[in-house]
Amino acid sequence: MKVTTQYDVRSLQHERRMLDLYRAASVRDTALLQPLANACWRLSAFEWRLSEDSDLIRTLWREGARALADGFIRKRLRVQQAPDQLLLALHLAFASRSFDLVGRLIHLTPDTFSHDRTKRVRSRLLLLEAYLTIARAIFADRSEPTETIYRLIDDASAEQDREVKQEQFVSTREMAWKIDEHDLTCSLLRIVASLLSTGEGQDNKHAPKIDLSLEVKFASLMDRALSGVEKFVEEESNHRPKFYFWLPGVALTVLAEAAGLSLEWLEERHEGKSRHYARLPLKLVLSN
Repeated sequence: MKVTTQYDVRSLQHERRMLDLYRAASVRDTALLQPLANACWRLSAFEWRLSEDSDLIRTLWREGARALADGFIRKRLRVQQAPDQLLLALHLAFASRSFDLVGRLIHLTPDTFSHDRTKRVRSRLLLLEAYLTIARAIFADRSEPTETIYRLIDDASAEQDREVKQEQFVSTREMAWKIDEHDLTCSLLRIVASLLSTGEGQDNKHAPKIDLSLEVKFASLMDRALSGVEKFVEEESNHRPKFYFWLPGVALTVLAEAAGLSLEWLEERHEGKSRHYARLPLKLVLSN
């Protein structure tokens, strides 16, 4: 059950003011494109909490994705310095179904992933490379062997263990969740890669039908992910408004659908009023 508070109302008003400031200032100072995108993300959380207006939320997500895309294309942001921001841009673009912006992001630069210069964030860069490779296969017809994508994802999981340091996080719970989120994202992407090798996307009429076991695996992983979000938020003392929905979950579900996955499993969980799925709202996933 949705519970709104004065905190949500005050935060909504504050985030609206901040977004207006960043919108105006970023016209003159492109260094503010990243804060603008983050303001869109924060505001969308409170707008969803109070209005559940999916059109408004997608508009904010699209604005955030466009701001980050502009930042990368204008060289104000560099992936080696801010891989999380490119990942956020992809999540915002997919979640808002802004596939034109996805097209801009997947063509950024082929030499982004310089291993020597990015050793500290290698796991995230490998994850990004896998993510972008999958997106190129779906939206730009530039397919790589599935084994190549699997290798990138497996390497991204392996590198994570070497990079995580407790002092990077507010609490041990946050650290544990970030590790789990990274691994879950890798696992969900692996299933999307498998969808590509079996279904070749929805638009190919001659493609074989999607293996139903992949739908079961994707749904099971999402069950686990949303349960993890619920546990983290309930046990964490700091308030986490961005988890009013789980943005990566929305984005990865849209990506999986673009690769040919049916969304019947998600509809069934909402019909059954599965508690955890309040953080993966059907209105924010289904196309209008």
